[in-house]
Amino acid sequence: MDAEIARLNKLAEERVRTGGKGSMRRKQQVTHKSTTSVDDKKLHVKLANLGVKPIGAVEEANFFKADGNIIHFKNPSVQTASKTFVISGKNETKPMASIPHVIAQLGAENLNQIKKMADAFSAAKNANTDDIPDLVSFDSKQ
Repeated sequence: MDAEIARLNKLAEERVRTGGKGSMRRKQQVTHKSTTSVDDKKLHVKLANLGVKPIGAVEEANFFKADGNIIHFKNPSVQTASKTFVISGKNETKPMASIPHVIAQLGAENLNQIKKMADAFSAAKNANTDDIPDLVSFDSKQ
């Protein structure tokens, strides 16, 4: 029985007490680590190993997805090493029709998407012109 009491006393000493005399005991203290800062540090170390160098004055970057949407970066941070580009910054996923100046950046593989956009614009234009009434002049004197 004395061995059991000694064992329990030893366990009580090892545990951490977070409050006063009457508070509950906690088995272990929990330490929270911020995973994003750790991941960012690891990423920067790997990029430094590649020897990336920043490229300045990049206003925007667009990535074209197969479903017709665009990942649009406005004022991205662009870094490069040999045949490797790192683009980071705030991005938005937008439909292709919402960024009209992007048509000049499309290649032959996006020909179907260009046709769909042209059909949509022409349909919208035709729908808007039907609602406009003819101009009537009220200047006739009698």
